[in-house]
Amino acid sequence: MRRILGACAFLLAAGFGVADDKKPDPPKGEEVSGKVVLDGVALTGATITFQSKDGKTTVSAEVKDGAYKATVPAGEYGVGIASVPAPKKDPKSPSKEGEILPVVPAKYGDPKTSGITLKVLAGKNAHDFDLRSK
Repeated sequence: MRRILGACAFLLAAGFGVADDKKPDPPKGEEVSGKVVLDGVALTGATITFQSKDGKTTVSAEVKDGAYKATVPAGEYGVGIASVPAPKKDPKSPSKEGEILPVVPAKYGDPKTSGITLKVLAGKNAHDFDLRSK
């Protein structure tokens, strides 16, 4: 009986030991970062989206103070950049009272039709986007 209880206690302890060592896997992919400006003004309150050519992989990141950073698997991507409207009364909104944030033209919003592409290579990738409203 002691052997059975001892074996159960060992297996239970071993199971907990494995669970404690298990850390979440880091996101797989390469670091992609840079600046996004519209007509020379750094974007805030926007989202940048990377979509693989086959449409199976989509990664999005926030653009804040003109900067973005994302982890994207290596490959070729269509890139979409869209404004994210924030209510004027939201205290977390990046806009100040009465300020109008730049609105990204709709043509840039869809990675499939924006005309913007990016090849993500192994390692760190830096790429800036200089958008024009006209």
